[in-house]
Amino acid sequence: MTKKPDLCWNVYYESFSKRKIEVFNIFDHYRFVKDCAKELRKVKEDREAGSKILRSNLMYFFWSKCEYEVVITPWVNPQNTKEYDRKIDVYEQVMNNWHVFFEYAWAHRKDIIKLARYNEEKLKNYRSELTANKEEK
Repeated sequence: MTKKPDLCWNVYYESFSKRKIEVFNIFDHYRFVKDCAKELRKVKEDREAGSKILRSNLMYFFWSKCEYEVVITPWVNPQNTKEYDRKIDVYEQVMNNWHVFFEYAWAHRKDIIKLARYNEEKLKNYRSELTANKEEK
């Protein structure tokens, strides 16, 4: 198996199973990486098209989805925080630093494509193992 590219862009999300706020690397999202890689292969060196692809995939996978939303609330003066509470999603967290994120992703677009291949290979191996285990039983 090929080596997994080391891509990282961390955001906060709520882990429902653990009932706590955790850090999540958006490049660990299988379909996000797969869809970005598929489209980035087509655009080659067109930065504007690459920007649109990344933005639309971020929007599709992470915008206004409750599993990727957290609520920010004031720490100081916690009385009546409801009027100050703010719900943000992964999309908004990335968009706060869009230019930095885009430059990072664009500079590592070949790694995004490699990561998609790595994930596909890993999934294929996993399915083969499942099939082999079923045949043994």
